[in-house]
Amino acid sequence: MVTLADRMAESPLSVPDAVRISMLLAEVLRGIHEQGRVHGAVCPRNLALAESSVTLLDGDADLNYTAPEGAVDARSDIFSFGAMVFEMFLGRRPNGAESTGSPAVDRVLLPCLAADPQRRPARMQKVLLELRWLKMAARRAAAVSSAKRREARLAARLDAQERAVAEMQRSAGEAVVLLRAQVAAARERAGTPRPDSADAATPLTARVDAVEQSVESMKKHTDEFEHSVAADLVDIEESMRRQATAMEAIRNQLTQTDVVVERMVKALESLQRAVLDRDESGNSTIVVN
Repeated sequence: MVTLADRMAESPLSVPDAVRISMLLAEVLRGIHEQGRVHGAVCPRNLALAESSVTLLDGDADLNYTAPEGAVDARSDIFSFGAMVFEMFLGRRPNGAESTGSPAVDRVLLPCLAADPQRRPARMQKVLLELRWLKMAARRAAAVSSAKRREARLAARLDAQERAVAEMQRSAGEAVVLLRAQVAAARERAGTPRPDSADAATPLTARVDAVEQSVESMKKHTDEFEHSVAADLVDIEESMRRQATAMEAIRNQLTQTDVVVERMVKALESLQRAVLDRDESGNSTIVVN
């Protein structure tokens, strides 16, 4: 059995993992509270983790996650929940109702960590509403981050290929210049043969011609290679342009979808909060499933 304490001791939780475990824990606590019970010892070592579920174990309370008023009720469980979630996100326990540095996370946790129990949410249902909002914001941020990383990798590959081509062109140019100088020197020597070897220049001239032909062949292959690489670069740039256009279209679609979803979530939140507030005040007994 792996507990949340074990998991956090291994390595920091990723944001998606922290959001997922937080929502599972909130659902478990909501179920406990809706049965008219409280747990009273919500802490990392009492939370068992499975692939797609969590289980709150019986055990002693941990003072590091206990509400300051010392009472054991739904609001004290919610305080313990907030302290645990804070640690999942930041890797350390909170110092009071401390900001996490993220407005989206603060919106969930700061009410839970209020020193005054009356300022905390009275029900886990309210906390779950905020967690759903946080999950949506985390997914949107992850999508944008992934697109930016993909663009950065493509840009790095293009830059590396351009540098490699430039270096190859420089090396080939230097080799051609050196070989031409050697050919010129050889031709100069070939033009002044020794008196006792009138035909000595002929083989040397043939070798010089062969070298020069090799140089010309190398130059031709280099030009062909440069042309091929240039064509590849154009293809890569065009592919990057198409991908950038596609990603921008996806971003626009995500933004439009997010706007619609946000409006629906806000409307649902407003309705559920109003119903919960009326239920808490005793003016209504309506229950929203």
